[in-house]
Amino acid sequence: MPLSPSAFLLRVLCASATSALLACAPWAFANEADFPKVGTFDVVTQQSTVWHTRDGAPDGSPPMAQTPDGWLWFVGSGLYRFDGVHFERMTSIYGHALPSDAIHGIEAIGDTLWIGYMYGGISRFSPHGSRDYTKADGLPVGTVSHVIHTVQGQTYASTTLGLYELVNDRWLRRWPEAGAEDARALVAAADREGGIWIQSDAGITVRHPGEAHFAPLDRSLSALTTNPAGDIWLLRDHRYAARYDFAQRQVITFNRPGDPDHVDGVWLMNDGQPRVLFDGVMHLYDRNLQGGAPLHLAIYPRGPVEDDMSLFEDREKNVWIGARSGVERIRSNTLTQLSMPSQMLHNGVVLGDDGRRWVPSMNMNTVVVHADGQYQQDATLDATAGTRAPDGSVWLGSRKKIWHIQGEQRQAWDVPQECIGRNILVMTPAAGGGVWMSFIQRGLYLFKDGQWLKKGGHSEIVSPTPLSLQEDAQHRLWIGYPGNHIGMIDGTQYHEFGKADGVDFGATLSFYPSGPRLWIGGETGLVYFENGRFHHLLGSDGRTFQQVTGIVQRANGELWMMERDGLTRIAAADLARAMAGNGRVDNERFDFEQGMEGTPSMLEARPSLLQASDGLLWYATDSAVGWIDPAHIPRNGLVPPVEVTALRADQLHWQGAPGTQLPALPHNPANVQISYTALGQRIPARMHFKYRLDGVDQGWVDAGGRREAFYTNVGPGHYRFQVIAANEDGLWNKKGATLDFEVPPTLTQTRAFRVACGLLALAALYGLYLLRIRQISERVRERTEVRIAERQRIARNLHDTLLQSMQGTILRFQAIGKRVDPQLSAEFEAALDQADAAVSEGRDQVMDLREASAIPDDLVQALNRMGSALGHTHDIDFALHVAGHSRRSLQAPLRAEAYAIAREAVLNALKHAQAQHLEVELVFGDRQFVLHVRDDGIGMPDELIENGRPGHFGLAGMRERARQLDAHLTVWSRAGEGTEIELSVPARMAYAEGRGPWWRLWQRGLP
Repeated sequence: MPLSPSAFLLRVLCASATSALLACAPWAFANEADFPKVGTFDVVTQQSTVWHTRDGAPDGSPPMAQTPDGWLWFVGSGLYRFDGVHFERMTSIYGHALPSDAIHGIEAIGDTLWIGYMYGGISRFSPHGSRDYTKADGLPVGTVSHVIHTVQGQTYASTTLGLYELVNDRWLRRWPEAGAEDARALVAAADREGGIWIQSDAGITVRHPGEAHFAPLDRSLSALTTNPAGDIWLLRDHRYAARYDFAQRQVITFNRPGDPDHVDGVWLMNDGQPRVLFDGVMHLYDRNLQGGAPLHLAIYPRGPVEDDMSLFEDREKNVWIGARSGVERIRSNTLTQLSMPSQMLHNGVVLGDDGRRWVPSMNMNTVVVHADGQYQQDATLDATAGTRAPDGSVWLGSRKKIWHIQGEQRQAWDVPQECIGRNILVMTPAAGGGVWMSFIQRGLYLFKDGQWLKKGGHSEIVSPTPLSLQEDAQHRLWIGYPGNHIGMIDGTQYHEFGKADGVDFGATLSFYPSGPRLWIGGETGLVYFENGRFHHLLGSDGRTFQQVTGIVQRANGELWMMERDGLTRIAAADLARAMAGNGRVDNERFDFEQGMEGTPSMLEARPSLLQASDGLLWYATDSAVGWIDPAHIPRNGLVPPVEVTALRADQLHWQGAPGTQLPALPHNPANVQISYTALGQRIPARMHFKYRLDGVDQGWVDAGGRREAFYTNVGPGHYRFQVIAANEDGLWNKKGATLDFEVPPTLTQTRAFRVACGLLALAALYGLYLLRIRQISERVRERTEVRIAERQRIARNLHDTLLQSMQGTILRFQAIGKRVDPQLSAEFEAALDQADAAVSEGRDQVMDLREASAIPDDLVQALNRMGSALGHTHDIDFALHVAGHSRRSLQAPLRAEAYAIAREAVLNALKHAQAQHLEVELVFGDRQFVLHVRDDGIGMPDELIENGRPGHFGLAGMRERARQLDAHLTVWSRAGEGTEIELSVPARMAYAEGRGPWWRLWQRGLP
């Protein structure tokens, strides 16, 4: 959160008061004993990290090796491996158990790790297989210290009983030679030509290529050491370093005047440069023992360096020191830094074009520094701020004076009377040879042509003390203030910009003009001003750039800035893409991991980032000044190997390694934790990981630097875990590592159980369905019985009331007819005959109603009787056919409605079709029951089929009966070809009982 203007000004005032107190303090200017006028600052190009035994590191000056997969191996009270973050005690390698923890020597040769044991024996481990060698294989019962491999492919082992060679998988003694007594081979080395060197109690012995025997060298030689390149170094008389010269075929001793004397040990780097220990201090020399730069070891902070330490250089050129108390890693920094003395309150750096670097100070005379660390104090300068002019000259300012320095010439002027004693916060060159500056509590001043001009002549400026100043290419002065406020002097005009204009990044801490664009560093943001507008940039992850106290844009377009936590680099292509897009940009950080110490000041020493004329970028923090060469940034070009190292699933713990089998996981694991790593030893904390679990993660999970993945409630199934990683320079191993595992299902999670449950569910649903069908059928039956009872009641009423009354009326009319005029008697009798016919027809209808209402017990027999009787009466051929399982019982409603539909169809055929043949067919199918009524009559037109005969309800009644059964009625007819009526009823609605025992069991279970 940005500070409010008042809070920021309070901080400025506090800083000013502190500076004044420091200036007046009796120790403000250190004496020469504390800080000599001429000397050398430490040029820091490396940094150390130390792991002690409390951090899990092995002790006892552990021997070291590195296998091609990137693991570092250490020997202590057992065997350890290290991925750059965690030390891990090992009991097996590639699935092969270690025979003993009493290990004395370790070597990595190709992809094979060789281990020698304290009490005899050798083991070799590789991804292709492992092998233990014992006395049975020709080895003596003695300590094995080294295993070496020559350029000719021979393998040797040095033991306390001599030197042995591995021949056809068996060890044979080569030294001492036949007939000689046993002797200790303390150290063995193979040189670049294939020669074998041995250090024993008697001195150095060597067998050069082509020679048949070993020959002793001068007994004054000792302390044999070598490197992977096969260089050979020794000690002469335990005081001088010596090197074997392959060209001269002799040992060269470095005992020249000035060469190190009383050397305690020599260790070789892979490039052949020796580390020489003498006077308790390690020194770095070249191959000719020139240089002698001291190498301070953090593992020995108080006392002299021990000569029994071990030293190893890994494949990323890190140097590892094994000491009694732990392990130290020394690696090169990307940044080069000059460490300022703690008593010097420096205030940034001013770059001169002549190679001089001016370091203003709050409590000392100004220091002039050179790139090699050489410095001298200038007793005539006590500057607290400064800036470089475009012509390469330097402006410096103090609480009393300002100086203009050009080459060896300098001029000085007093500051305005009202500014005496006030710190200068910032200075910047002005067009025409002057300089702008900001005094604490006094504000903006312009010095030009020997004259002071307050506020540059702009009395309308009422803002507080400027925090940053910069003229752009148009000679406009930009003024940065606290609290989202920027001022700009453009000739005679003064403009102000605030939050409404896009200035919403707190205090303005730095400016950098780049052509028509102006870069602005804020307390909470990076902004550029172009075409009259302020534009914001964010990191690609949405991060806001914090406390940007210095900005530089190089000629190639890449942008550098100094933030609170370090330097940030934005590539030119990424910058252009972000400015043309959504304003989010990929960026690279250089901070303490690359060698930066301290943090930049928000109040002084600004701008904190400058570009020198030679292209180097110089930065200033509260404890150091340093630089980086942006054109030659060292990169780690090694793709980091990736491994899955462990899996935990509830109580199961699997330690991953090539050749080991993942055991079966428990059922329903509540928690699954997968550990992984990437093997990079330079800046392991900057490893970047992504992972995914197929079937669980939708895409890659960006884990950052986290080396574990967590999952909960993982269901049964086969899973593949994938992880990829990038090193500190963004080089990805896209192949990564995978781990396949399977979570077994419980009984209730098996496919068979799910199928069984599905079948049971289907059976239950089917049972419910059948129950529902039965309920529906029962309701249909009840409604049918009610309807039939109603029909019978109507028939009885018609018979007992209407027909009986009509019959009685006819009888009375017959009696009356006997007394009427004979002339009317004939007509009267005719009317009575018509009445008798009506009564007879009504009686027939009543009988039909009663018969249709009856539910036949056997539909087949009922239809057969009905057809036979009607066919005989109407002189027509009638046939009944039955197909399927005729013995299946039909639902009562179906029997009644099917009989009524068939009877109506037969009667219609007899009355209207003029047919000669009539056929009824019943089909008792498995899927449906079908009734067919066919005749060979005159047929019916389509309109009659659709709408029925006017005044008649035969077809309509049949369709209504079919709908009540949830059945389908089809009428087919064509003129001259007869008519067919089909009633189809689904089996579930037609039949009264099922076909199998399960159905009968279900029926017996129903109420």
